[in-house]
Amino acid sequence: MNKPLLDLKSNYVKYYLEKVNSISKDIVKQDYSDLQEYKMPLSYGYVESGCWYFRIIKSKDTGICLKKFDNSSFEDLINDDNIMCVGVNRLPPGTVIKEHIDPPYYGKNLWRILVPIQASDAYLKGMHGVQKVKEGNSYIFDISYERHHGWNSSKEEDFVIMTIDILYENDSEYEGPYYYDYNGTRIDVANDPLYKKVISVNMEIYEKS
Repeated sequence: MNKPLLDLKSNYVKYYLEKVNSISKDIVKQDYSDLQEYKMPLSYGYVESGCWYFRIIKSKDTGICLKKFDNSSFEDLINDDNIMCVGVNRLPPGTVIKEHIDPPYYGKNLWRILVPIQASDAYLKGMHGVQKVKEGNSYIFDISYERHHGWNSSKEEDFVIMTIDILYENDSEYEGPYYYDYNGTRIDVANDPLYKKVISVNMEIYEKS
């Protein structure tokens, strides 16, 4: 796969990181309990142990699901056209997500800003190596081109984290709707009906929790 450079020094990346950092406290305080929670099917192969639950704040399929924003700047961020998906993930104690590369949602490759909402003993591994995460901090991941994973080492508390998926500023070298799973197997989305639904974030294929 041709890999464009995610330029961490670019004004484009800096703009979104600064925007998220400026409202990180509001992201942590916001109430997400009214959003429907879904469970990632074990058949997808992402979960090594435990369970992966998630709520969708924004996707092309669902639109914007959060009805009440406590902060207008947060609402403005969610409405940004370059932001394709926003979700809240919950990993119960002991959950480990395997290394993987994310599918090209809507046929587009994306980079991600993550904001831990609750994290007493949680870790992420990506382009910057292993990081023990802190609530309210922001972390950048190149989810389309770099293998990444996360885990919750806490024995008592959930690891809750927001994911904000943003279009590449320049991705002219992207060759088409395929990606490589955590085993290195190429998945051709056009020939796989299940992954056509996965990349469109079609919520009908997920189990409600």
